[in-house]
Amino acid sequence: MELQQLRYFVSIYNNKNLTKAAEECFLSVQGISASMHRLETELGEKLFARTQKGIIPTEHAEYLYPRAKKMLAARDECLDFFSAHRRSGATCRISLAQGTIEEYAGPVLKQYKSLWPDLHLAIHEASDKQCEDDILYGISELAIVASPFDPETYDHIHLLSIRHALITPRDGPLADREHVRIADLKGVPLCILSKENRTNSSLITLCEREGFRPEVVFTAEYVLAMFAIVENGLCSGITTESLARRLAREQVRTIPIDNENYLWSIYLIKSKNKRLSEPAERMWELMKSAVNSGEDTRPA
Repeated sequence: MELQQLRYFVSIYNNKNLTKAAEECFLSVQGISASMHRLETELGEKLFARTQKGIIPTEHAEYLYPRAKKMLAARDECLDFFSAHRRSGATCRISLAQGTIEEYAGPVLKQYKSLWPDLHLAIHEASDKQCEDDILYGISELAIVASPFDPETYDHIHLLSIRHALITPRDGPLADREHVRIADLKGVPLCILSKENRTNSSLITLCEREGFRPEVVFTAEYVLAMFAIVENGLCSGITTESLARRLAREQVRTIPIDNENYLWSIYLIKSKNKRLSEPAERMWELMKSAVNSGEDTRPA
């Protein structure tokens, strides 16, 4: 006895007509009739009798009908359960360049989980270059990275651009300034984030245009480590202005860097013209919608 046979049986019982049952089950009349004949042969009893008034269920059909309904309902319940389980196991795989979760992604990821609680997030934090490689090698479908990157390789959405700032001990170099220029950084001992951080290459380029190379004395893996180094008076540091103000310390001053070419611009990227999975497509559209609406998704 197969569940599909029981489904055909229930349809015949309900319709009392082979033609209507065949249409309902997307079968030919010959096909559904043959299926019932095989079921009757297996059970050893007739299920339907043909009369001038149409097809009449036999007593054996009356016995089978409620039990067939229960078996089919149990099957459907199982399919619904495992279908929901597959949906709940669906994952949006996204790589985040260092700093992007603090400056942008945190609230968006929270909103994503609120909208689609059955979808999982697989998040990988890495350097900008590693995030791009994650896309190319299929480790992630989406990434948030800082520019520059190759626009011929990735579809992209510009998320935001933020000024950089110098953080310095209150008695350190330039601590009395309201703003600083790139040229003012000459000879100032600096702490930068990981050398793979893309904005560091921009800083070096801008300093070289001013005729010097930045004096990097510390490389920190995390921005909190940079603040600890600066707070202890060991050197100055460079991070985004908004993050510097959120992480403000009593012994540390935040001084904006005035240079329109020295901005931290971040983008959501994916492989060029590649179709995304449903979880990743929802993330893409969520961020795209926020950008188009002008909504500020940055942490408060």
